[in-house]
Amino acid sequence: MEIDRLAVSFNGMLERLESAFTAEKEAKEQMRRFIADASHELRTPLTSIRGFLEVLLRGNVTSQP
Repeated sequence: MEIDRLAVSFNGMLERLESAFTAEKEAKEQMRRFIADASHELRTPLTSIRGFLEVLLRGNVTSQP
């Protein structure tokens, strides 16, 4: 029957749509984790560089014998 075919087709579209939404949600979570990790990996050495620069600018660096 025509209604049966339409129902099957509609259910298939709903399943594909649900799958696409799930994939999008997973991709967004992976991107969020990547950005958080990259931010941490960049921030840590930049903080050290900034600290060393502040010490150098204050002139508190002495030569070690």
